[in-house]
Amino acid sequence: MLKLVFSSFVTPANMRYMNHLNPLFGKIVAFLFVLACILSQSAVQAQGVEEDALTEQESVTFYPVSVEKAFNELKQINKPIFLYVYTRFTPECNRMKKTVFVQPDVAALINDQFFPISLELQSEEGMQLRNKYELTNIGMLQYPVYLFLNPNGELLYKDNGFKTPADLMVLANKVLGLAEQHEDEVKFEPAVTEYKEFFDYLQQYRNGNKQPDFLRGLAYKMREYNELYQVVVDDYLTITGPQNYLNPSESRFILDFADNVHSMAYSILTTNRNFFVSQFSKAEVDKTIEKAIRQFVVSLANAGNTVSAPDLKQISEKIRLSGLSNAGVCEISMKMLYYEKAEKWDEYANAAVAFLGTGKEQQPELLDNIAWNFMQQVAQPEMLQKAQLWMQEAINQKPANFKYRETCAALLYKVGKPDKAMKETEKAIEVARQQGVDYSTTLKLQEFIRKSKPIPADFRESED
Repeated sequence: MLKLVFSSFVTPANMRYMNHLNPLFGKIVAFLFVLACILSQSAVQAQGVEEDALTEQESVTFYPVSVEKAFNELKQINKPIFLYVYTRFTPECNRMKKTVFVQPDVAALINDQFFPISLELQSEEGMQLRNKYELTNIGMLQYPVYLFLNPNGELLYKDNGFKTPADLMVLANKVLGLAEQHEDEVKFEPAVTEYKEFFDYLQQYRNGNKQPDFLRGLAYKMREYNELYQVVVDDYLTITGPQNYLNPSESRFILDFADNVHSMAYSILTTNRNFFVSQFSKAEVDKTIEKAIRQFVVSLANAGNTVSAPDLKQISEKIRLSGLSNAGVCEISMKMLYYEKAEKWDEYANAAVAFLGTGKEQQPELLDNIAWNFMQQVAQPEMLQKAQLWMQEAINQKPANFKYRETCAALLYKVGKPDKAMKETEKAIEVARQQGVDYSTTLKLQEFIRKSKPIPADFRESED
């Protein structure tokens, strides 16, 4: 019995993870495991049962940490990071999981020499890293993507597409050669207790723990570690039962996890929207619903290569059923988001004009963001003229924000008025000086105008 209990924790995945955290841990566990084997040997023989803790199939172990946590809390690691970026909609990603990562030679190389993390492209973090590692030009059918990073998050090597076991091993060994250039990185000393606690939670769930309080705590833990938690949330809500959904103690949980339009929590929230508004606030409830719809729209846009009428119909239907008081405005803005992510800029421009009108009574930050997209992506003169009007409205609302004049200058430069653009940059610099803020980006913009160079797509991203 002792050996059986002990073996539930001592799996290859757990042992590799804990050895990453502290090599001494593996030796301690090995000693305890041998002791457990000795103590339980007679009982095992009597029952004719042999338990083996290491029968789990060898495969690449992707650790339950987000990329952000790996950089922030595990940045003292002494191994390169293998970041595997996949999508749910690309067959080659499933092929990698089922036929390549399970190969013993591949698993041994990746597990021993790297710190493997997997990331779904359509997740919120996946969207954030899409620009950072220049994944926007990689089509959905070209996934998966393999990012090899040093512990500081700097890219060592990038590749994509299906790889045979031999191809992946050649690639990994090539990266190890590059990683040798970073041997001066400091040692890996993360907080062991925190990650062991999370592993204990996962192990209890796999062993069948379905106690409501446990499931509730596990759901929050999984969200913290960027793990997919909807199955656990649904388990909790199923066990809790509909009779308790509208209790104040459960309503907070439902609101916290109603971030997926296909989830039970979202369905409960939208069906009982008035109750949740009375418990919290209209703004918080609407924000949660809009966030879930936004993620749904982004996943639709990333799943296809062309704008789809069924996609647009799904977006309209989700918003219609959401109960949002500003459903009409939300529908236009979400379709704009869909067109933006799908890079269909003519449709985006038409939707933006329908949404913003003259720009009156719109948030100046929103006007600036859309006008900047027009400057980068839209070519029609009449559309660019509308963007200039929006920026005049933004400046009227917040004249102390020099960035709005910077956007005005970029638009003037786009329509072939470099002299007026330069005058606008001078006004932007004057405003920035009065506010005592950094205006180096405006100086860079002036340089592009003087040299008649196009404004790069990452111009504002480079500000950070």
